[in-house]
Amino acid sequence: MPVLTMTGMLRAFLLLGFGLIFGGCATGLGPKLIRSENLDYNQQVVRSLDEQLLLNLVRTRYVDTPLFLEMGNIVVQYSLEGRASLGADPIIGGPRSTERLPLGAGFTYAERPTITYSPLQGEQFARRLLSPIPAETIVLLSQSGWPIDLLLMVCVQRINSVENAVESAGLAPSDHPRFEVFEDVARRLRTFQRLGELSLSLELATNGTSHMIRLFPRMITNNAVIPDAFFIRDALKMDMNRKDFRLRNGGHAQGPDEIAIDARSLAAVMGFLAKGIEVPPDHVQAGIVPMLRGPGGEAVPFLEPALRYFHIRKSSSRPARAAVKIFHRDHWFYLAEDDVQSRVAFALLHTLFSLQTASGNGRQPLLTIPTGP
Repeated sequence: MPVLTMTGMLRAFLLLGFGLIFGGCATGLGPKLIRSENLDYNQQVVRSLDEQLLLNLVRTRYVDTPLFLEMGNIVVQYSLEGRASLGADPIIGGPRSTERLPLGAGFTYAERPTITYSPLQGEQFARRLLSPIPAETIVLLSQSGWPIDLLLMVCVQRINSVENAVESAGLAPSDHPRFEVFEDVARRLRTFQRLGELSLSLELATNGTSHMIRLFPRMITNNAVIPDAFFIRDALKMDMNRKDFRLRNGGHAQGPDEIAIDARSLAAVMGFLAKGIEVPPDHVQAGIVPMLRGPGGEAVPFLEPALRYFHIRKSSSRPARAAVKIFHRDHWFYLAEDDVQSRVAFALLHTLFSLQTASGNGRQPLLTIPTGP
């Protein structure tokens, strides 16, 4: 083993010490942590929100109590320490004595995240959960590119006198709901939206206590869809000579130049979409989950319009290809990775939840979890 002199060993030790001190600066450890850890935390937060929303949808289907926790601050502390050691080991013998100086070096890395959760509760949150979605929100979502048929089927329970599965949005079982004419209207409006023949815009005005919105459907500019235009106007009892209509939040249309939109609440939206969740037959037979009824009063596994826009599958084993999955009542419930239509509806529910529950009032700290050692 080579033996260095005292002077050589001290020189080596100093070089090692400076390398440990300045190495972190030279490698840019701080920026690298931001790039890597930021994305990791981002992905895990999104995954947590997705799973929480799906879990509460399944709870809604089973008439279990839902609970939403909001993830607050995420505080992460990092530490990186370097150490170096120098010891003397005298060697006796030969014409003169020498010393062998063993060197030691090491790093210590620590990550200590602290995550704060708060429950979404209180009177204001409950009111936002149970209040109808404003018609202007539906208009803004349509302007942002969301399909009009999805928006209407999910968010609206009645347009004028045309119903969209009104009873089925609740928790209790009900008779076969009426939705066929409404769905037909929604799909034809989607045709106009694809062709650029449907335009929604806001009018910042009030009429009494009703906030008014204007609708400009240019329905008679394309000969191929004139029958669709007549069907929509006949179903909704609209003035055939007008091209623009005002939308009213709830209530009844005051004339042929108005369309009254009776929107669902966020709780009703969740109740509607929850009817597209598969449940084990034995859970239905045991009365654990509410029964759904068909046109003849027969038991059916799904609500038809909900299933066409949103489908959550069940499995007794952990699903391999799932965009989101949760475990509840001894079964896996999951959103299939290749079910784009259901993923779009799930994303819409996320957006509605953010819009309807944006206020911070009514939130109380629940727990703070330090997850580090």
